[in-house]
Amino acid sequence: MVYIIVLNYQIWQDTIECIESLLNLDYDSFKVIMIDNDSPNDSMKQIESWASGETSWIPPQNSPLKDIKVTEKPISFQKIDAKDINNLENITQEQLILIQSEKNGGYAAGNNIGIDFALSQNDCEYIWILNNDIVVENNSLTKLVNKSKSYEDQKKKIGIIGSKIMYYSQPDKFQYVGGGTYINCLATGKAVGKDEIDNQQYDIEHLKLDLISGACMFVNYNFIEVVGKLCEDYFLYSEEIDWAERGRRNGNWKLGYAYKAKVYHKISQSIGNNQSKGKVTKSSFSDYYNIRARVLYTRRFHPYYLLVFYTGFVGVLFNRIIRCQFKRIPLLIKAVLVPKRNIYESR
Repeated sequence: MVYIIVLNYQIWQDTIECIESLLNLDYDSFKVIMIDNDSPNDSMKQIESWASGETSWIPPQNSPLKDIKVTEKPISFQKIDAKDINNLENITQEQLILIQSEKNGGYAAGNNIGIDFALSQNDCEYIWILNNDIVVENNSLTKLVNKSKSYEDQKKKIGIIGSKIMYYSQPDKFQYVGGGTYINCLATGKAVGKDEIDNQQYDIEHLKLDLISGACMFVNYNFIEVVGKLCEDYFLYSEEIDWAERGRRNGNWKLGYAYKAKVYHKISQSIGNNQSKGKVTKSSFSDYYNIRARVLYTRRFHPYYLLVFYTGFVGVLFNRIIRCQFKRIPLLIKAVLVPKRNIYESR
């Protein structure tokens, strides 16, 4: 059984489109776990209304999935409070599970709720973690499972597999090819293939990756059993490189890539980023957690590079001054000095 985890925060419209695409999958054995990360806008009620058939959903005209079929409603679903997961006695029969979190603990904490549920069911083989603003091609899960089984047949110890991640608005252009590389001394990553047109140049069996994009991670059950769940210290960003690094250090797990699997990703606005003319402007919220996560990761795994990071951080501050983002300066300094503190407690 494959458990597909979709984490919602406020943008329930995207979540509904994501689930509709998942319900079109041609794979036989999967369940969708949707976790609402304590959204303040009645997201859960909106998603329940859609699943119950009380409100209709029409595929957007700009969707890259031209042949998507709207699922017949109502959809049978099970609703659970996150606090009750450990008390479940029976394997759920519904294909759609809606879980309400009582607080927003961030990306990792929200997805870990879904992981906890999947592991409680005793039939979990794989977990597929997706951003809620992703839509998938109907054969994508089949391709991921086939790739994983191919690795197993070759006796390769692959913990997480990535796919082609295309821009939703530009479906022939890569946002990520599987994931990215990471420069430890600079505490920064680079997306493989970003903004390139897909001319099959990445239709290869093996791709060197340091991390799999958190927007689309296909995870082996055995990897989680050995390495553990996502680290919740970051709140946002760096969870993927942390997971990959822990896997390398705890069992020599490697990363995989399934070029035949393809998904489409919007530019999420749930973290406050704005998009204009194809460019994304990072919000102060996003800026803070990006710096904070890089400090936490470097302190944990590569402390000997901290001096290099702090030197580069001076350049980050100078960049914000040039952009006249003066209010961000004390915020970013706090991110470096007290990285474990969550200053956005209201979120």
